[in-house]
Amino acid sequence: MAPIIKWQRWDSSNYNWFGTAATDALPAMTEQLGLWIADVNGNESNVNRQLIIERDASSSTSTNYAGLVISAGADGTTDRGYMTYACFGSTSARRLYVGNAYDNGIGNGGYGIVSGLSSDTSIAFRTSGHEANWLLIYDNEDGKEFFTFGPTFSSRSSGYEDGFTIFKRTTGEWCMVTGDGTSQYPVSYVNTSQFTGWTQPNRRNTSSNSRVDTRGVAIGRYTLLPNTTASTSVIDEDFFWVAANPNLMAASGTSTYYDTGDRVVLTDLGDGTNVYLVTSYHYGPMVLMDLSV
Repeated sequence: MAPIIKWQRWDSSNYNWFGTAATDALPAMTEQLGLWIADVNGNESNVNRQLIIERDASSSTSTNYAGLVISAGADGTTDRGYMTYACFGSTSARRLYVGNAYDNGIGNGGYGIVSGLSSDTSIAFRTSGHEANWLLIYDNEDGKEFFTFGPTFSSRSSGYEDGFTIFKRTTGEWCMVTGDGTSQYPVSYVNTSQFTGWTQPNRRNTSSNSRVDTRGVAIGRYTLLPNTTASTSVIDEDFFWVAANPNLMAASGTSTYYDTGDRVVLTDLGDGTNVYLVTSYHYGPMVLMDLSV
């Protein structure tokens, strides 16, 4: 079964990131995310790996605060990993936080405070006045689950197309990742002889972010790597985080294909039109869609 693709669209007069009605942009996307989470939380492999939407559009207690806080569980521990994707007090910039700790209080305009790993507090984003299109791609197959959110706007620019992905790694644990262009900020659970806990691929490095494996035409699984050379280079799950789903492919490193919704049609497969790679968001994974089966 191929992954599911959905588009959500608002014209420039109706798009409002801070809107709280069910038909507004953030609540509409959150509804789809919530439906996917309800499905995958019921999978056998996720008995101890439940996903939770900790905060959403209804959580805001201050003007110009809106977004999501999502947490993930892991097998063999009660500790959780966290990701924030939100605008905090700004109409033109978004923030991200990934961490292994969460102050579940009223900080950040009602969203609480995610900490412990990485953050980026000034990412270009459009909150109104533009046509907005959301690209949602997901798969709920047990052990191969993923969900991607890819934004794009009128006056299209890759600088406003940073989305997020939640996916199962080949180790069976969740990874949540968002970013700013080529800089990626993931969090996942690692349990090896070297380290146990919610962390990042670069935990032995001085850099505070990671990078994604990119290709001119995506060949190979979606993979996250340390951003800088590690002091100890070991090819294991500490350093190379690989998607379990074979349809979640490497991000495109070619400008022709690296924006939200870009497609590479594989004309030598299927009937020449129905097998393609689609980019989930700027420097996000490309997803293989095979509609020939």
